[in-house]
Amino acid sequence: MLRFYQFSNETFTEIDFIQKDCLINLHNPTEEEVEFVSNLLDISSYSIIRMLDPEERSRIDIRDNCIQSVVNVAFTNKENLMDATPIGIVIAKNYFVFISTESINPLFYIERISNKHDLFDNKINIFIGILYEVSKTYVFLTRKIIKEFEGLEERLVEFNNKTDMLEALKLQKTLTFFSMSLYSNDLVITRIINLQSKKPDSVFDFENINDELLDDAYTENKQAIEMVDTYSKIIIDLMDTIASIVANNQNNFLKLLTNITILLTIPMVLAGFWGMNVKIPFEGEPIGFWIVISLSIVLIFASLLYLWKKNLLK
Repeated sequence: MLRFYQFSNETFTEIDFIQKDCLINLHNPTEEEVEFVSNLLDISSYSIIRMLDPEERSRIDIRDNCIQSVVNVAFTNKENLMDATPIGIVIAKNYFVFISTESINPLFYIERISNKHDLFDNKINIFIGILYEVSKTYVFLTRKIIKEFEGLEERLVEFNNKTDMLEALKLQKTLTFFSMSLYSNDLVITRIINLQSKKPDSVFDFENINDELLDDAYTENKQAIEMVDTYSKIIIDLMDTIASIVANNQNNFLKLLTNITILLTIPMVLAGFWGMNVKIPFEGEPIGFWIVISLSIVLIFASLLYLWKKNLLK
């Protein structure tokens, strides 16, 4: 799907045909659409196809006629599950192109950028603004994960429910993907900072980058990284604690079964002795049965006393 948007009056309006300085959204494109954008931007179709790879890492490449970049963004899918996916962003002299496979609306990030009109004088500032908004989305979704986890935490410790444990593992897996994406996005922001200081020979104005916006993007991404890493570690530690609790409960239960087995073995051994087909004490005595029962009870209580003194009943 190929769509064109024109920026005017602080907002984007979809247009039917391509214009100068318009935004192009290339979503789940066909071969013909990839070829069209490839010819329009004078880049290889392979470069566009690479950006559609769901495993592509964040990067930024400065070319003679454009900037080709990949940014990992967080989103909530149709099943209300949180995930991260890469989107391609190509900055050309007259065009700003989004390339994606997931249901990511590029206008979501750009519409939230403050002072868009001033930033459009330098398209790199728009790219930095997108990075800032992407980081804010990670922070928002991470806080959402934290709230979900806090709801699971008490039930996990108290009941060790399998469903809740699987849900916690899903949240931890999501945070792991978030962490990988944020670290790769951090490399992109760091490279922009380096390019700003080096002032590369390019058609794009790296010298007049909005320093405050770049600092905000860098700080927000670092904050997201710290949040994700901290709560990922908390979930891992909690799951380890729960595993220890489960193992301890199993050990206590096995210890109880062992103690019961020991106590029940005493009358079984005595019954075995007095059930032999040989001459035995109290044979033929009317009270012989009660003597054996009494002896069993005495030995059981003696065993209980021994186990209690050795702290084996706790």
